[in-house]
Amino acid sequence: MSLTTRFAAGLLCFVPLVLPACGGGSGDDDGAAPSPEALFGALHESPDIAFDAAGNGVAVWTESPFDGTASVSRVLYAVYTRSSGTWSLGAELARPATGPRIASTGTGFMAVWTGPIGGLNGVQARAFSGTAWGAAVTLFTSVHAVEGACVASNGTGYAAAWRERQVAKARVHASLYSGTGWDAASALDDDAGVAGVPTIAGKAGGKDFAVAWVQARVSGTEWDVFTALHDAAGGAWDAASVRSTGTGEADSCRLVTNGTGYLLAWAQDDGAAVSVFADLFDGGVWGGAAAVDGTADDCRFPSVASDGAGYAIAWIRSPAEPEGDLDVLRYAGTPLSPVGPVAIETGLAFVSRLPCLASAETGRYAVAWPVGTAAGVDLHASFFDGSAWSVPEVAEAGEGDCRWQGGVPPAFRGNGAGRYELVWSQVDDPITERLQIYARTHTGVWGKVASLSGPGWRAGALSPAVAVAGDGTALAVWTQYRNGRPEVWGRLRTGGRWGDLVAVDRSGSSPAVATDGTGFVVAWSDAVSGVRARAWTAAGWEAAATTVDATPGVPCLASNGTTWALAWETEGGAVAAAIRSGGVWGVATPLVSEASDPRLVAAGSTYVLLCIDESGAVDHPLAFSHDGTWVNEGLIDGGAADSAASPALAARGTECVAAWSQGGRIQARVRSGGAWAGAAAPLDDGAAPASRPVLAASSSGYAAAWEQGGQLVAALASGTTWGAPGVVNVGTGFAYWPRVASNGVDFAIAWLQFDGTAVSLLTRRRDGGVWGSVVLMETGSRDVYPDHVAARDGSGYLSVWTQFLSADPVCTAVGARGF
Repeated sequence: MSLTTRFAAGLLCFVPLVLPACGGGSGDDDGAAPSPEALFGALHESPDIAFDAAGNGVAVWTESPFDGTASVSRVLYAVYTRSSGTWSLGAELARPATGPRIASTGTGFMAVWTGPIGGLNGVQARAFSGTAWGAAVTLFTSVHAVEGACVASNGTGYAAAWRERQVAKARVHASLYSGTGWDAASALDDDAGVAGVPTIAGKAGGKDFAVAWVQARVSGTEWDVFTALHDAAGGAWDAASVRSTGTGEADSCRLVTNGTGYLLAWAQDDGAAVSVFADLFDGGVWGGAAAVDGTADDCRFPSVASDGAGYAIAWIRSPAEPEGDLDVLRYAGTPLSPVGPVAIETGLAFVSRLPCLASAETGRYAVAWPVGTAAGVDLHASFFDGSAWSVPEVAEAGEGDCRWQGGVPPAFRGNGAGRYELVWSQVDDPITERLQIYARTHTGVWGKVASLSGPGWRAGALSPAVAVAGDGTALAVWTQYRNGRPEVWGRLRTGGRWGDLVAVDRSGSSPAVATDGTGFVVAWSDAVSGVRARAWTAAGWEAAATTVDATPGVPCLASNGTTWALAWETEGGAVAAAIRSGGVWGVATPLVSEASDPRLVAAGSTYVLLCIDESGAVDHPLAFSHDGTWVNEGLIDGGAADSAASPALAARGTECVAAWSQGGRIQARVRSGGAWAGAAAPLDDGAAPASRPVLAASSSGYAAAWEQGGQLVAALASGTTWGAPGVVNVGTGFAYWPRVASNGVDFAIAWLQFDGTAVSLLTRRRDGGVWGSVVLMETGSRDVYPDHVAARDGSGYLSVWTQFLSADPVCTAVGARGF
């Protein structure tokens, strides 16, 4: 398949391209397979939340890659602080893992999930004190699929339940946590059929835990609802019992406690209609199943809640499919008696399902539900004040569709008198179905929407930068736009794995990053505060960023292994610099009043800075050095008649090379022995105008690449002797925006190529003196934005880029891939 055909087809797979070599090589593939792409965004779904007695909370959810590969899905969490009313950004709790649920004793939390464990499948749990997570504990393993883990608290401990899907049947298991550890799992079902995913609730004393599930009869033609109760005094689970009656298919069972007993609700299809059934456990016995919807219409998707005294059930009634109504029934009084049902919203599209009930105090309830509209799927809510339900209102914000992945509704919980917390999954991009997790508080009015999983709808990522330390730790940073405001975000890669999103600073753009071999410094421009910087070491991030200069400016960074140099172009068109030594930034030094595009490199202990002097009628490359103080080394182009642009620097030991474009040619000059040697000389062949040079240095020489006549051209130097230039790209596409890097021995080049249909990111490695195949880096058919970077990564390379996820509205994400 030709390059043009490959792009036009919009394939998502990687197709290796074996192409003629550049510079006389054989063109054989070097065998260096690209590492998996790591797009900094994914599918965030199936949230759950819990709150302690103080109102602090934890949300958990599943993050899956775009391709849905379960083996690399992970569980993330975010912490809610009641005193400030804020959520933390999502962080990793477990990997590989999926389907988390969480509960609280009132003082601590317990999260459970399922996932692969040592070649088996199983259930794991982690306790959270409110400030720190304990180690993961394995509750159960099996050679069979394990799914649907859930957890509840009795006020002092926890119980977890899950489903083991065996070959011809499925079983429900449970385990108890007493404060000292988890006991051995117990099978709760009667081992006589196919059990469904369980639901669980807990209360203090008596029958302190209840588990319910649907189970197929041996014939497989009917499904019943089963329950198992745990006796706190006896310390054992009672035998499972059938709660449903009659014939038909039971489904969607839900459990909740009021602190004294339990309410069980489910949907049951008898062949003529689907009805909502309920059964009440008063602390001693079950009262008996009965249909509670009061209608001949089909009723589905029950949800349950308790206000601490009574109960409520919500469901979707369908008088004329595909439309439906949202009904709610309450149980109140002594003894508990049904009140209603009442219709909360009518004429809903069938997509409006899985309502979620909550209560914040006695006599008060709230319900949230997805609503299908012509424009998409919104999230509505209504509140019961003790006498009536409020008019439904839109609970989410933004233009994305609310989603309920895997049958999991939005998570809606009461959090103290008059306070509700809503967490949901929403499509962030209609093209890729990119999902994010959002949260919102209701205290009579809705508060601001918080994104727990990262940038949200109408978010844009731009200007990535990356650095890799000697031990393989990498830091990628970029400008992240959230609601139109630029912030500096990043991700660390340790142990070959990208970690959680980090907000380096909540205000800023155009970040630069450099490493001293073990740590990193990030610098950026803040429109209000000026040039700012923040360091990372193995001990973590500096507590706060430092303002290096009060005037905003686009920065560049370098380190000589001991200190750091930072230079920037100010908004006023000047160039300044500062040195960081001993963890402290020195005073900014103005270098030149009319200049642009500063570049920095460390040549041994000396810093060399190259910029474009714009003080005269013609622009020239101007050099500075720093070895204790900044020294102006003058114009290095010999006062050429043509204006210069696009400076570049690379260092090899104490030596360095500078390159720039001037008069349609690529000029270069060597600095050696502390002085600029000889005169500038062209690297290109002059056959067509050349521009935008980039440089890299290896242990034995240099590589330069540039744009020329719609092609990408490169030249290599052995020592400081340059060879003839050659074309790197192939095909009919327009090649531009090159980047070059060295692994210390050889080189690699990355560039963008437009074939008339799409803009793609391509790379090519040179190993053993031979250029290998051209490699397509990104996946999907969306264009790559012209701000990619490349860096050494051990013996290989790391590419980081920005790619469009959708064009209307504009939404971009950062991607990374080794090659």
